[in-house]
Amino acid sequence: MRTMWAARSMPGLRWLAFACGLGPLAIGVFIFALWLITRDATLPLIGFGLIFPLLAFIGVGLVAWASYGVAGLVDRDARPKEFWDTLASSGCILLVNFPVAICMIFEAMFYSFSYRVEVRNDSGTPVHGVVIRGPGDSYDFGTVAPGQRAQCALSLNYEGPISLTVHDESGTRDTPIEGYVGNVPHLNRKIVTFHPDGSASVADRDGPLIRRFWRESNGAPASNGD
Repeated sequence: MRTMWAARSMPGLRWLAFACGLGPLAIGVFIFALWLITRDATLPLIGFGLIFPLLAFIGVGLVAWASYGVAGLVDRDARPKEFWDTLASSGCILLVNFPVAICMIFEAMFYSFSYRVEVRNDSGTPVHGVVIRGPGDSYDFGTVAPGQRAQCALSLNYEGPISLTVHDESGTRDTPIEGYVGNVPHLNRKIVTFHPDGSASVADRDGPLIRRFWRESNGAPASNGD
């Protein structure tokens, strides 16, 4: 009787274990990849909201995986190599969800709590002593050559303004980039451009290609970051 139960239940348990492992993995990777492409601020919220349902799904998969193992040991007709290969592969798929999820969460948190600034020198002369200052962090670009583009990411530790300072032979000039930034997740990306007349302008930087295509296809003009 136990052998008959094992033989009948093993195929279903096997596919349930695989489905409960591959399903959350595919959903998590899809949301993360979509966020990398679009930088949509709602996608991390969706991902965090799905953590507990997906964990429950993986829990069901682990129960199915354990039941499959018991059924394989009970079923005398089970082929040992196929049984152990399936048990190992389904177990690995279930368990790999955890390190993958941890890596994606840390990457999303690092990016969301960093403030990215790109500096462009469209003038014909070098700009010396370029420093980006934020609440709790700063970045020294040094000298930005004509035509050069450079980027930095500030890790914001508390609330405050973001500004750019230039120290050259004419003195010190400050250019405000953002008047106030809170220590909360954000997707702030700015471009500071030095012009031939010596002035500097600040503009929002659009996201990757798909976001720019979406904006333009809906009639919105491309920003200076395109």
